[in-house]
Amino acid sequence: MYHQCQERGYATPVDVLMDIEVLPKKKYEDWRFGRIAYLVSICTVNLCTLSSIMHQMRVYVKKQN
Repeated sequence: MYHQCQERGYATPVDVLMDIEVLPKKKYEDWRFGRIAYLVSICTVNLCTLSSIMHQMRVYVKKQN
């Protein structure tokens, strides 16, 4: 998130997941164009880990205001 905020001024959860290689870019594009029904189904980690990542992102945002 830090690098994205420095480069663009903002960070998105999808971009962060692609940066940490939890979400493959090719499959993300398939989801974007409707070829895959659920984004969570293409993530390479389980729901518990994905939830933890999202929690850490929220904690980071709160600390940075």
